Amino acid sequence: MVKSILGIMNLLACALVSLVLVGCSSNDEYLQSPTLPPITVPDGLDDVALGQIYRVPAGDGRIATGELKKPLPPALAGNQRIAEPRLKSAGGKSWLVVPKEASATWSHLLLYLQSRQIHSVKQNIFTATIETDWIIESAPKGYGFRYQLRLEAGLQPDLTEIHVVNVKGKPTDVINSEGVWPEKSASDIHEQWFLKEIAKTINVQKSSGDSLIASSISLPKKVQATSVAGEPIIELLINRNIAYQALYNALNSPSFVIYDQDQVIGVLHIDEGIKPKVKKKSLLREVLSVLPGVDYEEEEKVSPYSLSDILSNLPNENAVQALWRQPNNTGGEILPHVPGYLLVLKSTTNGQRAYIRDGYGRPLASSQSKLLLDTIKKQLF
Repeated sequence: MVKSILGIMNLLACALVSLVLVGCSSNDEYLQSPTLPPITVPDGLDDVALGQIYRVPAGDGRIATGELKKPLPPALAGNQRIAEPRLKSAGGKSWLVVPKEASATWSHLLLYLQSRQIHSVKQNIFTATIETDWIIESAPKGYGFRYQLRLEAGLQPDLTEIHVVNVKGKPTDVINSEGVWPEKSASDIHEQWFLKEIAKTINVQKSSGDSLIASSISLPKKVQATSVAGEPIIELLINRNIAYQALYNALNSPSFVIYDQDQVIGVLHIDEGIKPKVKKKSLLREVLSVLPGVDYEEEEKVSPYSLSDILSNLPNENAVQALWRQPNNTGGEILPHVPGYLLVLKSTTNGQRAYIRDGYGRPLASSQSKLLLDTIKKQLF
């Protein structure tokens, strides 16, 4: 009985193998297929085998020298993040930085106007502007303010700025929808009040769906990393005072320390990652700190030179003087061991350019300069 079962199983196995070998098909057409002729080279073509495509140059016997650096990833510093709208002011102007893209910010503005029953006289999605009717809230008796709200790109891809300008008049005055708005508000106080009211409403609103129309808003970038004559720079298409303040705020972080700065000439003497950490005082230090006549404090790392001394003794080299456009060294000796870097802000026709140099004003290696500028750029807001 067992032998008969084994025999049947063997027959089934052979049948299965034969079925697999023929490709699960009982068709025998493949047996009748003709043999393909060998490939021949057409007349007029060379039948020589393909040889070496690129010639490998012969070595000259020299050994490559120089420092070999491993390709390291950029610093882990992420983009500057803000959780809620922030009011910023500079040069007599105020604006609101919103941590949302332009389409969502536009929707928030429309919801704000609707919730306050403020009529919008004009909306232009292409210029990202909204013009309001007369608003008498917080205005002097018998008067009101009209506002123009304008969206601009923030200093980070996911930030949007709300700029406001107002005009004062009587609520009975006829509105000219084609009128030209002034550069400066009639009332800075009411400008800030309006922005604060918008900020409070955006904070309360959990979310606002992006409208299909608002998704077409395209705002020109204000910040981009580029290069001039092969040297990496940050280009800022904004006012000089605003650009300097943004750079100063970006550097005022644990990633950097500011030794000295001069806003008039647009130079900051900085260094990276050496800001001292606050340590717990030992018992001895605690005792010494309370003893009369003993002044014991944690030492903070500082530059041995002031910024004016550094700038007065820059080397008379083409790469250095080209950035300052005038000789800085009046014949004095070069200062030894100047620490850190010089972040230099230069004005152009369209905006500002931020260069980073070593303590002597000399260009850095392109990779080092790019890494430092990228870290600064990510902290702008």
